[in-house]
Amino acid sequence: MRKEAEEAWLNAEVGPAFDALKADLRRAVTAEQVRTRLAGITQVIMKVTTLVLNANGEPHFQSEDQFDIENLFEVSKSREQNARNMGSEWTAGAVSFFGGEVVKAVNTGEHADVSKAIIQMLMATWLFDSLYCGITASTYRESDMKFTITPDGAVAHTRIPTQKKAPA
Repeated sequence: MRKEAEEAWLNAEVGPAFDALKADLRRAVTAEQVRTRLAGITQVIMKVTTLVLNANGEPHFQSEDQFDIENLFEVSKSREQNARNMGSEWTAGAVSFFGGEVVKAVNTGEHADVSKAIIQMLMATWLFDSLYCGITASTYRESDMKFTITPDGAVAHTRIPTQKKAPA
């Protein structure tokens, strides 16, 4: 299956790009030009600590992940209008919903599902904070996040200021 996917990618994207470059060598760039362009791309990483508690309120699971916050902002744009239309209560409920999904994934031991649910929870938190609490993108860029989730999916989140350099 992977070999078929690679073959399809080569035929659909790499081959045509190579043919276009051969047809017009002015499209080519030097390694130095690539390095210069990449140096101008600033990735802002948010550290996200997630703590899931057991029924006794004791730590049951903890993870520390790193997410590209600019990518999260970009993906969130497609969900922003829906969050506006549905309102603050619904958007806050989405945070708890995905907190519950984290708990389910932790309890079943599905690592990929845990990561996916944490990303969704972070996105819902960003939408709620930005749309209904006036938290800016700059504040998120300069923060890390800590989530504490109870067994029923209730979520407490804390933004922790950092010394990251945010892009202008």
